[in-house]
Order: sequence, then C-alpha cells, then structure tokens
Amino acid sequence: MSHAEQLIEIATELAMEVKGEAPTLQRRLAELENRKLEMEARLDAAKFALQRLSSFVSVRGNDLQCPRCWILNEAPANLQPIDGGTKDQAFAKASSVCELDLHPRRQAVVSYQILRSSR
Repeated sequence: MSHAEQLIEIATELAMEVKGEAPTLQRRLAELENRKLEMEARLDAAKFALQRLSSFVSVRGNDLQCPRCWILNEAPANLQPIDGGTKDQAFAKASSVCELDLHPRRQAVVSYQILRSSR
C-alpha cells in the first residue's frame, strides 16, 4: 500500500470515528443548553428578587400567596391547607410544587401547599 493510500485509510478511519461522536455530543450540548436556561432563570430571579419582594402580596382576597413562587417566578399561587378537606384538595396536592409550614401564634403548625392561580 502506498503512502497516499495509507493516508486515505487513516483519514477515513478518523472521519468515521469523529462522526460516531456526533450523537453523544448533541446530547451533551442539549444538556448544557438546558442547564444554561436554568442558570439564566436563577440569575433573573436573583436580579429581580428585591423588586419582586416590593410587589409581593401575601393575601389576595381570602387566599394566602406563596412567596417562593412570586420571588422566583413572579407567579401568583394560592396556598391551600394540606388537610383542609376542600373539594380542591386533590388538585392542590397533584399540582403542588412546594410546601410551607406556617406557625400561627398559639396554634398548631399549619402546613400549606400551592394551588396555582391564573395570572
């Protein structure tokens, strides 16, 4: 085999090897892009945390509001008692993202979870 033929063989093997990495590289790139979006969202929350705090409303109508949803996402979310026995209880548990324990004065600990409200 001539030198030229050997170089073509080496180039072919190298091209096939590099081409085989494409699916793995695409998957890793997608993962990095997702992580970047998550970091950007957290950075936005950090930048706007104090501004969102100034516009946080703890009670809308008769509903307590989730501070975490507002500060992190500027999204209003009603809090419903976990053991409230309301018709929305199952829905609240199914859509719950976080739970908060509130300690009312001279009362037992009351746990709340989120019931998403529309904006």
